[in-house]
Amino acid sequence: MNIQPDAVISWGTGPAVAMAFLVNFGVFAGRDVSQLELDRLGADLLGLVGGVAVVSEHRREFAAHSSIDLHQVRVEIDRDVLPPGEPDIEALRIRIAGILEKWLHSCLTEISGQEFTDAELDARDAVVEGVLGEPGPQQQR
Repeated sequence: MNIQPDAVISWGTGPAVAMAFLVNFGVFAGRDVSQLELDRLGADLLGLVGGVAVVSEHRREFAAHSSIDLHQVRVEIDRDVLPPGEPDIEALRIRIAGILEKWLHSCLTEISGQEFTDAELDARDAVVEGVLGEPGPQQQR
């Protein structure tokens, strides 16, 4: 008997997410996001909404004469976990974006470095100094 696996394609239907955010993490951090950082982001967002999906993904985009590889963090919030009776959805969106900005900034500046290699630490410090104009954590010592 010759058993070969079939390709698995799955799909689902359901209501569209109420809010979706993309953070181009790799552009700013020069590395992939850590599991610890994703967990911290999820906990931060749970202070505002009843549930959230946080996805770390590599996205490849292709054109006729170019391609790009992005590492991004995608945040999706379903309608049924929004705060009940929220009077101003746009204000909520702005508060969530503020949490994302603060989280990204902390990922660039407040990581202990224990989970990174020396090359990743050097890349992180270069980005912090170049993008944010702040001395990297190792340079502050």
